[in-house]
Amino acid sequence: MVTIASVTMPATSKIDRSRHFVRTLIDYGSGRLKIAVQFVRAGQSVHETEILNVEFEGSRTEMEQVMVMDDARGLVTGKIETQQWIEEYQCAEAAIFLWKLCLSPEYEDSALVARVYRAIGAEFGDITAIEELICDHLKVIRQQILHFLRTQATGYHCGVDSHTRGCKCHIPDNIQIESTITIPVAWNSAARGIMIDAATAAGFSNIRLQYEPLCAAASDLPKMRQQKVIKDDDLVCCADGGHGTMDLVTIHTRRCAHSANRFEIEVVGKPTGDLAGAQNVELQALHYIVRSCPEIRKYGDLSNACAMLGNLSVGDFLRQLYEQIAYLKEQDPIPARNTIVITGAAGSADVGCISELSISIDRERMISFIMQWAQLAYAVIAEHLRQPVNRNCHVVLLSGGISKCRLVIEYMKKKLMEDFAIEDVWCSKSTNPVARGGLIQYPQNEPDRLPTGSIFLVRDEEWDPAVHKQGTVWVQVWAHEQEGKIYAGNEQSKRSCPEAALDFAEWKDVAGTKFSGRKADANDIKALKHTGSDPLPDPTWVSRCEHDPSLFLATDRLMPIMSRSDNAMTASEPMPWIALIDASIPTRLGGLRFSMYYSKPGQAVAKHSPLRDSQGSIRKQLELFPPKYIKLPDLARQGFRVKQLRGTPHYECRCIVSTDIAEGSLKLRVKVLAPDQSYIYVGRSQDVDVHHDYRLAFPPLIKDIWGTYSSHVIDDEAIHEEEPPRKKQKRAPMATVESTAPRITRSHAKGTLPATPVENAPATDTNNDEEEDLYSSAPIPPFRRLAGIASAAVLTSSSGSEEASTPTTVNHSPHSSRTSISAQSRRLRRKSSGTDSLSSEELRASATAFALRVLEAD
Repeated sequence: MVTIASVTMPATSKIDRSRHFVRTLIDYGSGRLKIAVQFVRAGQSVHETEILNVEFEGSRTEMEQVMVMDDARGLVTGKIETQQWIEEYQCAEAAIFLWKLCLSPEYEDSALVARVYRAIGAEFGDITAIEELICDHLKVIRQQILHFLRTQATGYHCGVDSHTRGCKCHIPDNIQIESTITIPVAWNSAARGIMIDAATAAGFSNIRLQYEPLCAAASDLPKMRQQKVIKDDDLVCCADGGHGTMDLVTIHTRRCAHSANRFEIEVVGKPTGDLAGAQNVELQALHYIVRSCPEIRKYGDLSNACAMLGNLSVGDFLRQLYEQIAYLKEQDPIPARNTIVITGAAGSADVGCISELSISIDRERMISFIMQWAQLAYAVIAEHLRQPVNRNCHVVLLSGGISKCRLVIEYMKKKLMEDFAIEDVWCSKSTNPVARGGLIQYPQNEPDRLPTGSIFLVRDEEWDPAVHKQGTVWVQVWAHEQEGKIYAGNEQSKRSCPEAALDFAEWKDVAGTKFSGRKADANDIKALKHTGSDPLPDPTWVSRCEHDPSLFLATDRLMPIMSRSDNAMTASEPMPWIALIDASIPTRLGGLRFSMYYSKPGQAVAKHSPLRDSQGSIRKQLELFPPKYIKLPDLARQGFRVKQLRGTPHYECRCIVSTDIAEGSLKLRVKVLAPDQSYIYVGRSQDVDVHHDYRLAFPPLIKDIWGTYSSHVIDDEAIHEEEPPRKKQKRAPMATVESTAPRITRSHAKGTLPATPVENAPATDTNNDEEEDLYSSAPIPPFRRLAGIASAAVLTSSSGSEEASTPTTVNHSPHSSRTSISAQSRRLRRKSSGTDSLSSEELRASATAFALRVLEAD
């Protein structure tokens, strides 16, 4: 280990507050984008600076989160703009929406996620492509913020009222923008790290991430206290229901001593969330219209109806349908008769075709769609409230779209009173509560300190019994001289070694002849002669190298890259690193992926120790650290040759990895050796000479691991993330524990290409017609059951019981950009409720009847 001099951690933000700067909170919702902004002049207090809602084209204060990628124009964002593009190019399948689900472990294998990858032209699971998409989108958002300040905020940015509307003074392109971005609670630290990297690359400074419910609560807590809905030390359940997701956080509130508009907020329990947003209304309506409505059945099915509309594409049909339902659901009161008009394609004027198709939905059916969403949203809230820490919670704060639908609100009040005796349900009526509330609650993004403890990289290593204590079993060896055979065991049972380990090795013994290892089963025990003990690889942590069966790999081993205590940080020695890059994917999508974990001070985590315990679970001393992706230049142009490995083309990159520490930041430095360079070993040892003057293929690659001003940590967070254990197959202990880390073996010095894990297909068949999305030609998928309720949240079938589902592992080659956010799909376990005995049809009928009674009472 090499100790670096003590580093002084800055006490203030990186933002230079002696110069003009911009503060912004980006409400980065799944369905809509909203932004609040402050232009802070040099020396001015943020508390005295006006907060403005950013206006987009057409004086809109919100932008629909839908876009397309145009080769010439870049990203085209917004509902109107995207619709115009689709109509021009007749390509509804190019519409990109709900892309944030790609970073949610719960939904990374869903059909909606698969659709996003198809829309952006990326391979399924290509997280790097999602990071690029978000980065490009945030670049557009940054320009929209600056455009608003320069034009529509007349006289605001200059400090002089007489300046013209187009004045750009004091708003240079490189102005500092202190940024807070809201994210779903379902995102883990890996997803948060990707968002931070994307925002940094997009030009934002001093970035912080925050949950939407916390920001929304900050906007309404002063009003709630003024009206005596809450008091100090109350617990408030904050539920933010947007277009895509429902996010919930319970907070403990206390009045801030030095500000009447701020509260001290502490998160209680575990934040939860699910795909229970308003899009479920559209999905329920689409399901009915595509499958059951008489206007479609008149022509047989959807494809025939589209043919009658001048061969209108199914995707365009569903797009028009989706947009009109989204409008109808917001009507209050719901009209007695709702009509949807689908406009035909250019050829609809031909003989035998129709120019438009009218679809009628009566009031009761439309209400049933809305109430199905209400049931789903309530089930998510009820599950959150059943956490033991929430038993004293007596106030629920609703924000987002769910707080604006009268029928849903009345249903929530009724159910919360019946099930939890909660009388106070506060519905946010603030304009842009998330963005404005966040700027008020968090007036300055304070710098974070790198946590004390250690950060580890994960890699595969050539098994060495002297190094890998966990991964080695010592076997007593007995020889039967007359039979010329050897046996494993001890004096009592002659079977001290696991049988699976015996399958790993073959020993050379009697007269130099090679014999297979066998357990001691000789009839004449006295004929066995003890010849010593031999180390064998333990199959729990070691696997055979597929390329070279004589080699064994200690998989998922931890190598420290940094340790910190107080204000001193210690960097590890550089280490060798072998990367296998899939040559079949485009250069822009390829790169290195580094998996990292963190351990707190005092935790016993040794160098070369395994990442997982004997049950296949991540060791409890470790917490997931955001993985990092480093782009590579075109390797073919750098002289690297393609090598075939099990029919897949790969580039082999020998690297030296080290860490740089400066000014409170931690960076990863990767040196990629030239293709004709091999590792040099120190003497006769197995240690690579990492300080040798190797010739490099290109300049070192540098990636931020931790930045004082760009932390993935959530303020007020109180969550400990754990990855669920992976099940192992009997007699094949490493079958489902394939590594995504690189393998370093002695064979690389000889130019031998090591093996890579088997690349299985994703657990979910992304081409399954039963799991298609709303803009595809396939039928609408069956809904997942959630506490006895029909749910459109996840487009895969699962049970709502407490029984744990079998985890699914998706294996990928090392450092492939197609690596998933999590190793396996996770599904929320639903607790049974008092309504589980009712069928979904009975619940739907009951909720619809309740809504009709509410309307009749008006």
